[in-house]
Amino acid sequence: MIQIKSFAKLLVALVLVFTTVSCQSQGIQDRTVTVYLRGVSMARVSFSPLTGSNAYKPIKVFEQVQNGQNVTFTIKKELIPSDFQLRFDYFDVNSGKPSASEQRIFVNKQNVNLNINPIYATIADSVIFSDNDKENKIYQQFSIQNQSIKENIGLIQMVLSKYDDKNSSFYKEGLKEYKQRIKQHADWLKQQAKEHKDLFVSHTFVLQEVPEIDFSLDEKARKNAMLENYINIIDFKDTLLTHSFDYRKWLDNFVSMHFDRSYTAVQTDSALVSAGRKLIERAKTGDPVVCGKMLDYFFEGYESMGMESGIQMLAEHLNNPKCPATKKEAIIKRIEGISNLKIGTTAPDFDITDTENSSINFHNFGKSKPYKLLMIWSADCEHCQEVTQQLYMFYTNSHVSSKFDVLAVSIDETETEIPKWESNIKDLPKWTHALSKGGLLSQVAKMYYVVSTPVLVIVDTESNKIVGLPKTARDVAMFFSEN
Repeated sequence: MIQIKSFAKLLVALVLVFTTVSCQSQGIQDRTVTVYLRGVSMARVSFSPLTGSNAYKPIKVFEQVQNGQNVTFTIKKELIPSDFQLRFDYFDVNSGKPSASEQRIFVNKQNVNLNINPIYATIADSVIFSDNDKENKIYQQFSIQNQSIKENIGLIQMVLSKYDDKNSSFYKEGLKEYKQRIKQHADWLKQQAKEHKDLFVSHTFVLQEVPEIDFSLDEKARKNAMLENYINIIDFKDTLLTHSFDYRKWLDNFVSMHFDRSYTAVQTDSALVSAGRKLIERAKTGDPVVCGKMLDYFFEGYESMGMESGIQMLAEHLNNPKCPATKKEAIIKRIEGISNLKIGTTAPDFDITDTENSSINFHNFGKSKPYKLLMIWSADCEHCQEVTQQLYMFYTNSHVSSKFDVLAVSIDETETEIPKWESNIKDLPKWTHALSKGGLLSQVAKMYYVVSTPVLVIVDTESNKIVGLPKTARDVAMFFSEN
């Protein structure tokens, strides 16, 4: 009997372990967000992630949702936990104009149900979450109280920064009050995070902390001290931070604090590279996931600005196991491009078929004009759309079109991207268009080390030497105003 009882206990223990593991695996599953629309006759409703590589790209769009209707979005478990943007596009009967509003939604361990009037989406009382939705209701309550506290701190901070008599009793009392409120706010944030530690939103609370300013220091020293206080806010071991849009905003604020309007372009580059190096070094003391995503963040930023010095700085950290960047291959590829695609080198040659089904050899393209512009782009890229429109307007409304031909090579490849490209090029008839099959893995993309679009390369037609590597349509215009 003893042996049977022991076996029975072991069996019960195994069942409990299995049940626990099973429950844990079930905790990470697809979630739904159900929206009940009220207050407007009809709206276009979309739902998009606020973080990750697909940030601001709608997961799904409902085009014509009627007043009183429900719509449900399904969120894949790979995107959870995180925060999302619910957007409404509707016709405002009061103003008689099209209007839009947005609502931030947190999705974690439970489905989300909300009742909303888009016209008053910025007013907490007009956005009603279900009673059991702890993530969004707690964040809603937290945000109201946090905003009030920070507004008061900001008011005192403004007075102290502008007050002219630093020795007056009024100023000294104000400084004392300021320090006290900064500490009270920091303590309150920690208490809120501890109280709601089981919620994903609690990991974002610390990002609301106000870095203390030391008004006794000169401007430069004060700024450096504030930057140090700002970094000390973050727990770089908390991987859930990186799932939050607030973390992205925190990073953006840290970078912007290094910028000064009086800086030259060289000084700006130096300051932003310094910001990246400083933050990555600190992140290396925390969780590798946090540090790796830090590298990804700065790569995206430097790449979007065409800041080669910043991208090259990232190379220092690529082989560090404490900082495993998911974009490591893209960074290496970009660094190779910086080394190999230079002004004065021969542009890589390739063969491609255009939309007229004609074969094109790039080195033989555009022989009737002194220059040619290669544009590698994607119709699914908003920045590409902006650059393309500006560039085409410049090309058609100026005498410079006699100076160069344009070969626009698309790397679109999905079922949604290609139709968008086919539609867009109808508005660009003066250019030669081609589709490079394989996207970022296509022959052209590999030759020109493409990791993001658009890529612009100005080539001398006779020698096929690269003479310009512009980043914007404005850069192209400047080149042809001088050549």
